[in-house]
Amino acid sequence: MRRLLPFIALAFFTSCSVYTPGQYLNPPVNSLSNIPLRAHTNEVDVFFNNEKPGKPYYRVKMVEVQGDPLLSSDQMLKRLQEQAKKEGIDALLITDIGKQSNTTTTLPAGDGVIAYQKLVALGLKYKDRITYMNQILKEQMVNLWPDDNPEPKQFSIHFNLNGQLLPFKDEFTKKFFNNELYCFEDENTVYAPLTNWAYHLDTLNHFFAKKMIENNVTLIQSRFQLVGGDNLGATIKIKKPGTEMFDQFELERYYSSSSALPYERKLRKRKAKTYEWEEEITYRTDGLPDTIKRYRISNGRRLLYFEIENIYHTTNDLPEAEF
Repeated sequence: MRRLLPFIALAFFTSCSVYTPGQYLNPPVNSLSNIPLRAHTNEVDVFFNNEKPGKPYYRVKMVEVQGDPLLSSDQMLKRLQEQAKKEGIDALLITDIGKQSNTTTTLPAGDGVIAYQKLVALGLKYKDRITYMNQILKEQMVNLWPDDNPEPKQFSIHFNLNGQLLPFKDEFTKKFFNNELYCFEDENTVYAPLTNWAYHLDTLNHFFAKKMIENNVTLIQSRFQLVGGDNLGATIKIKKPGTEMFDQFELERYYSSSSALPYERKLRKRKAKTYEWEEEITYRTDGLPDTIKRYRISNGRRLLYFEIENIYHTTNDLPEAEF
């Protein structure tokens, strides 16, 4: 099954043309750590005051719920545990629960007031429950052959523990990522949403668009329209820096009979007979892209343009846990 990032599914349900900034699509930053979290259905442990888990853990964020003043402390605790599951928390450390359960907050509302109680705890994440690091992109090692140079230019693109792009080391790498990679990525990309890009998805009309904005100016804009709702192909309009007009392309995707993942992509100018480039993709056993090779087409010949090796995080990248 082709991957659809959770942020896309949650953020876009309508066919409106509003672009949503990337920073609003990323999960909230943990208040106490950068440990990646995933929602789960496990039981959530509860510790009080000076108690602590008997295995390695991280202090990651505060967890809070609100409820009717008539709810019991036990009901509030169960509500807090359910919230912890949604936020990927494995255990809760609660202090002064007696004081918290006897505190009611009132706020003015019209001619009356709204009364509620809240319960707050420190959220903990067990290290042995973090089994998804190998699904988070860590680095892309690039070999690039520009202008038929026999010696490739080598560089890397780096991502943090949550798969979010780290600052580029130079302008060349930044332009390569935005102009050659990201502008051709649709909603099924493995990249986390970028903060300087805005996004729009219209699922009813099979349309996806995004644009890079700097200083309130749109520098790059990509618009994907599936051909007749068919995943095999799409028309793309791309506006790159320094241009006022959109270039129109046709993107073709090829799938094997045994996989729902495209093993090859081909791009050409709209209605052109020859391709601009052809791309070969190999995958790991879990369906994540492993290597990418793109070939430029020149006078009917395929010339290797770049080769990318994707490296994913491991649990060894996690910081030292408390115990």
